[in-house]
Amino acid sequence: MPEIRSSDCENSFCRSLSDSTRNCLCEIKKTVHFKDKQEFFLGRKKVFLITKGNMIVFRAKDNGRRQGVEFLHEGDLLGVTSMYHALGKVDDLCVYTKAEGEACVFPVQKFTDYCLGYPEVALAVLKNTVHRFGVVIRTLDHVSLDNSEDRIQNLLNLLFEENISAFNHRSLTSLPFSHDELAMFAGLNRVTTTRAIDNLQKQGLFATGRCNIKKINNQPKPRETTQIN
Repeated sequence: MPEIRSSDCENSFCRSLSDSTRNCLCEIKKTVHFKDKQEFFLGRKKVFLITKGNMIVFRAKDNGRRQGVEFLHEGDLLGVTSMYHALGKVDDLCVYTKAEGEACVFPVQKFTDYCLGYPEVALAVLKNTVHRFGVVIRTLDHVSLDNSEDRIQNLLNLLFEENISAFNHRSLTSLPFSHDELAMFAGLNRVTTTRAIDNLQKQGLFATGRCNIKKINNQPKPRETTQIN
């Protein structure tokens, strides 16, 4: 495949930078291509900028269970925490490539230097990180839920809320996730996940097919919490 030029970058991160800054970043990048449904270990010496495709970042537990952390798409950065490794231990994470795509890869030290030398790069990193931090906090809400059905419902609603179902030019009304992928993201086994999805479908909250989940618009609203002054 031909090398990606800075003028061809249409992701949100690159669009926020001037042409000259993008050209400077392109001088130190390496373009990598990844296939769908692959897993790889995230090292600590590189920063990835996703320019095409989608990834699920997850943490492997000692018992073999995998817990999804966040869903990344075009314009998102992967490995930014490696820039701050001196502040403490950086967790070892794994990545599952949900869809085939491409990424620009930068040596973490050079990318850090560019953030220090180019304020607009640092600002773009900050904006991306702040947005994703909020998403991660909401994603982790399902971990505190005891009921697996509630976990799956909360996760599906979050995925639809973030409009990440739009990847690969799919309809915004459906999620092309398999039960295995949802199980990995929710930190549950496949049997439990399938049972929860079947129950949600029987309740008329979602309609499911092969690697396709549609949201029904008559879902009940969350109960309001009475605030005591």
